[in-house]
Amino acid sequence: MKENINNLEELSKQINESINKLKEKFEQINKNKEELKLKIQRIFTKLRVALDEKEKQLYLDIDKYFNETYFKEDIIKKVKNYQIK
Repeated sequence: MKENINNLEELSKQINESINKLKEKFEQINKNKEELKLKIQRIFTKLRVALDEKEKQLYLDIDKYFNETYFKEDIIKKVKNYQIK
């Protein structure tokens, strides 16, 4: 009987140790999960910033192209009008 009690006590200790180890593992898993979320957030923030900058640059390029083209066409029209007179 005493031996059974000792065995049960030892088993109880082992179970408690296992539970504590599992808690530590779950805490580490949650920590890793949160770190991963933060990394993903940083990556997508950088992507959004880069896309926004690229979009702005494309708008500027389009404006520049059309302004230069219009300016050239305007000069050509003025020269033609001047030559006609």
